[in-house]
Amino acid sequence: MIDRDFGRYRVLSRLGAGGMGEAYRAHDTRLDREVAINVLPAALHHGEAARRRLKREARQIAETLDAAHHANVVHRDLKPTNVLIQMP
Repeated sequence: MIDRDFGRYRVLSRLGAGGMGEAYRAHDTRLDREVAINVLPAALHHGEAARRRLKREARQIAETLDAAHHANVVHRDLKPTNVLIQMP
């Protein structure tokens, strides 16, 4: 995955891994900035259970951001263009 293109992102290095996939440091070639991307394991790409799990993870992200905003903590640059969820 390192030194490969993933859409408009050039993968630079691996940051870590967990149950929902691997995280990588990448370069957004369109906006010329560094980003983090999370790639799901191949086993999670198929089936309704995988889709439900991905939706659950996305909801957790949204709930966490909502709680942070209610505590007057604001993410520096979070916007829809910074969150990419792609299903096969």
